[in-house]
Amino acid sequence: MGYCMMNKTILHKKAFAFSITMWIIASLLFATVVILRFAKDEVKLSSGLNDKLTTQLMAESLLESLKFYVVTGDYTSTSLKNNLLSKSIYSLPSEIIVDGREYNLSQQMSISLQDTSGMLHVMHTPSSIVAQVLSPEEGYDLQGILKDSLDDWRDEDNVARVNGAEQNAYQALDKKNKVRNTKAIQDIHELKLIHGFDQVDFKHIESNFYYGRGTSANLMLVKNADYLAFILGVDKNFIEKMFELRESEPMKFRKNIGALPNYNDDYFSFGLSKQFKVKIKVQEGNSQSILKVMISFKKLNSRPYMTLSYTLQ
Repeated sequence: MGYCMMNKTILHKKAFAFSITMWIIASLLFATVVILRFAKDEVKLSSGLNDKLTTQLMAESLLESLKFYVVTGDYTSTSLKNNLLSKSIYSLPSEIIVDGREYNLSQQMSISLQDTSGMLHVMHTPSSIVAQVLSPEEGYDLQGILKDSLDDWRDEDNVARVNGAEQNAYQALDKKNKVRNTKAIQDIHELKLIHGFDQVDFKHIESNFYYGRGTSANLMLVKNADYLAFILGVDKNFIEKMFELRESEPMKFRKNIGALPNYNDDYFSFGLSKQFKVKIKVQEGNSQSILKVMISFKKLNSRPYMTLSYTLQ
């Protein structure tokens, strides 16, 4: 009897020890799984950071190649031409139309250049034209809001218009935005802070407007018929016919436009300003970097170019 009891005690102890051992092993296995999972996440994170860094460096490197392309290239009224980099690591095209169109250099890289002479300056363009450009199909309600908001944003008083963007107008709309009330804005992205402009696709704003050094309007690049009709004092239908002529007979287009009473060499031109909005997109793995730069290649103070704005996302 005593022998059986002793055996049972030994068995219980062995079972207990075995269960403890199994629990320890299970705990170690669980810890191993957790560690491996964290290690896998760390590897993914490290890989993602490496891809992001790679895309940023490639975007900056491509920008330097574009600077060389512009400085050493030839100009037309609508494009840049350069064969020197056609066989380089980035294989830049021999001609780049500078109207903002995208050029795919590879499956991972694309570029676009837009000369600001073909765009509208956000501070110099009449607010009614800005409203028409940004809301042609939305009707007069949004156009009225955009016009009044932009007028309030540009002026330096605190007198609110009906749909304006002064501080008391924002308070009535239960918005916390505060108007700058000075013309010393810094970037086109400030439009996002204005009443009404938050209803507009910002890509549409970026492709049509810029803020920076003012340039003459290049009539070979400007696409907005409402703007040209307003500035040149002619009917919109006339401008649309001129656009057709611009494609088929550019010299005849220049002659007809130059003969208009409102044409002025101080405000209009038929050549590039050499001030560009540059956009570079680079993809690597799951990471993407977008570099946006405004850069002037007018020779100022003996410098070949001047960077006016720089954003790397």
